[in-house]
Amino acid sequence: MVTPIPYDPGGTFIWSREGEDQHSGAPMLQSAPPSGCGYSANGGSVAFDCGSGTCTCHGCSLDGTFHLEQMELTLPTIWCGCWYEDPDEDPEPTPEPHSDMASRPSVTATFSKSVVLFEDAYTNAPGEVVQRQSSETILTISAYGGANGAYLQVYPGILDAKLIRTGGHNLPRRKVKIPENSDVVYEIAYQGKVASGAAKDIKVRATLTAINEISPLPSTAEATSAQLQMEAVSTFPTNRARHVFGPLEESRIKVFPEALMSRIEITGEIPHEGKVESTKLTSSTKAATFNLDVKCEDAELTLAMSVIEPEGGVQGIQAEPFTDADWDEIEETPLMSSEAGVTGNIWVRVLPQHVSFQHIRMLEGTAPAVAIWGCCTNQTLFPPESIAHGVMAGGSSSYSSASAKNA
Repeated sequence: MVTPIPYDPGGTFIWSREGEDQHSGAPMLQSAPPSGCGYSANGGSVAFDCGSGTCTCHGCSLDGTFHLEQMELTLPTIWCGCWYEDPDEDPEPTPEPHSDMASRPSVTATFSKSVVLFEDAYTNAPGEVVQRQSSETILTISAYGGANGAYLQVYPGILDAKLIRTGGHNLPRRKVKIPENSDVVYEIAYQGKVASGAAKDIKVRATLTAINEISPLPSTAEATSAQLQMEAVSTFPTNRARHVFGPLEESRIKVFPEALMSRIEITGEIPHEGKVESTKLTSSTKAATFNLDVKCEDAELTLAMSVIEPEGGVQGIQAEPFTDADWDEIEETPLMSSEAGVTGNIWVRVLPQHVSFQHIRMLEGTAPAVAIWGCCTNQTLFPPESIAHGVMAGGSSSYSSASAKNA
């Protein structure tokens, strides 16, 4: 009978006959289900390899039929981790003498921050891309081997799918022996990669099994990967994730998973009559730059923000809350029935177009009428001031005469 012996649970199995040394022949794969994990077989062992980099598998199943000298062997599912190489990292921690040699073996797994808060890259203006940013958490796994030594095993769960390793030790992917009377401490830095589906869904479980004992000691570290998103209220322009706005433009700060929205705290001030109301922001009334600090439980990011004014030939602006009802009033005001005349809308393109200027009202300066013809040349009926672009002709007496709309 050929029996698989768990020699290295991280990926290698050895088989032998009773009373014989390890067999030197290699197994031949007869059939196996599709798998993203490769395998190699020689010298009486079969090893599994998930590769590296973007691999996200959490279990390799090559439990098809192998045979050796007409005997069949079925291997169980083997967990396979995924990682990337960093030539500057310190891959393995060094065992250190334990302070209390008489104490029992122990293991702890903790994250320094329970939440990792990140924001993906975004575009402020054409050609102006701001790179992603993220807070950091340190995963610490501490193990003491006791008087006889012990074996440490780490089960990362969805860690690699949600967080990006940025430094520190290699996370142990296979069973590691902890020497007797020694401490081994792994410290690994992570940043956010993909938002969690729920709070504390990242669970890293570490177990320590003392030599000559059966029951393992467990410890679990929990964390949440939270994604921050800016969202401008205006649907024009369509890029709503930007950090640059027009005067009095409104925006919101969102966090996923949504269960963390109630944990958001925003500190900092928006100058020139701007407001921060819970997670809703109202920009300043004029050009400005400012920072806001966003905290989600024990994670924090600083957001760089700016407000810009219309460009080119603008003498001055006045920004004020402006609603759809205001637009209706401007566009639908009829002429007085007792007067001759004509009405119409002049659409002015306001630049730049990577922010919204819907809260700015515009007007032109007063100017005399030119190219007068027909009945309007009768100055008795039509005094010059009545047809000039001025107060009497509906000109620049107030900011309610027209409004900017970058369409």
